[in-house]
Amino acid sequence: MSRSPCSRPLPHPAPGPAPIARPPRTPRAAAHLPGWLLCAIGTAAGLGTVGAQAQPSQRPLLVSSTGAKPNIVVSLDNSGSMAIPYPDGYDVSRPGWRGLPAGDDGQPMFEAQRSPDVNPMYYNPRITYRPRVDAKGDPLQANDGIQFISNARSAQFSYKVFADPAAPAGGGPVLIFSAQFPHYPAVQEPKDQAPLYSLSLSQWAPVNQAHGAADPKGNTPPFTYVLCDPSAPNGLLRTTASGTTCSKVLRTVDIHYDDTDAIVLPADHRRTECKQASNLRCSHQEEVTNIINWYRRPGPRGFTLIELMVTCAIVAVLASIAYPSYAEYVRQGRRADAQRALEEASQFLRRRYSSMDTHVGATLPPAMAQSPREGAAAYTLTLVENGQAVGVATQAHSYTLRAVRTGAMAADRCGDLELAHTGARALRNAAANAVLADCFRGG
Repeated sequence: MSRSPCSRPLPHPAPGPAPIARPPRTPRAAAHLPGWLLCAIGTAAGLGTVGAQAQPSQRPLLVSSTGAKPNIVVSLDNSGSMAIPYPDGYDVSRPGWRGLPAGDDGQPMFEAQRSPDVNPMYYNPRITYRPRVDAKGDPLQANDGIQFISNARSAQFSYKVFADPAAPAGGGPVLIFSAQFPHYPAVQEPKDQAPLYSLSLSQWAPVNQAHGAADPKGNTPPFTYVLCDPSAPNGLLRTTASGTTCSKVLRTVDIHYDDTDAIVLPADHRRTECKQASNLRCSHQEEVTNIINWYRRPGPRGFTLIELMVTCAIVAVLASIAYPSYAEYVRQGRRADAQRALEEASQFLRRRYSSMDTHVGATLPPAMAQSPREGAAAYTLTLVENGQAVGVATQAHSYTLRAVRTGAMAADRCGDLELAHTGARALRNAAANAVLADCFRGG
């Protein structure tokens, strides 16, 4: 399943897909491609590390500063896979309905589909799901009209992207439909045009249906979650031909739209918003609010292609300014290393001259043959006489050392660096705009 972050991602809806703008053609890259490269690397390395099975944390994620507000984890994707409501390894392959034993080979798996112990991405009553927040960390006021979530029905995962039939070819919005996150109110799939993209899988999961004020409370199905018994003799979970399920069901909880009774919390809960949490109780409204926050927050969210392209364009512009400066900074460091190497070689020749009173026969030791001394060479050092490199000196009282560009510095504008026995410095084969004082310190 492809999850490449920068290769033509399709937009993903919040729970209940909504029409979104189709992206325009990808703009041409800025003058310096490293901006796009940095975008791709940053997306793949930084965003790609977010675990698919993780529940939203009660502490900020990926934040090193103190006092940070809960943040939003953003994922970029090029397919409908980010809308899948279960993690890799989820294997419940049978439809679910009530009234039949759970977990027996060949039997439906209603309980397994609705247990956070089986599916870590499912609603977990042990966790407080905070509402989405704005840039200041204040809760956002929801305007989606959702008052309740039901999940009595199950379906195999299906995700489809359609072009708007009324839009001209190549333009207009697209419509996204997901079996697990249906529209409220229901929207009919367009039948007169083939989908742009579709993804279907064999695993079964609950269908989360949003309900608003117009829905009659008495006729609305419940929201159900199931807790596995950690004290079961054979462990928390067991594997059957229908997939993983609870070894033993500890509790099945049905939350109804028109309930008023308090909800009993698991003993190992970490809920912080329930007023009676210390007594293992949450009010009906507190539980419904938590469920709705879970429905809104961990649902598939992503960037549209146009948003990604705008972000990459900004990065490319900044990189087009920053990257040349950084590259020149690296080149300056390599030139400085070469200058130090020339000075060390010069001191070696002077010491030899002081003992032998001549430079004739002098050679550079292998340790001084390149700069830097270890790793890939940026310069090679040699003796020069009459403008030509020589291996052995033939002049008695003078010498010239040259650092010749190679490898990553082969095209450096400052050319080759020379140092004479008098201390004179020079550039050879340099660009017309090269300045000795800039390229060779002390020149």
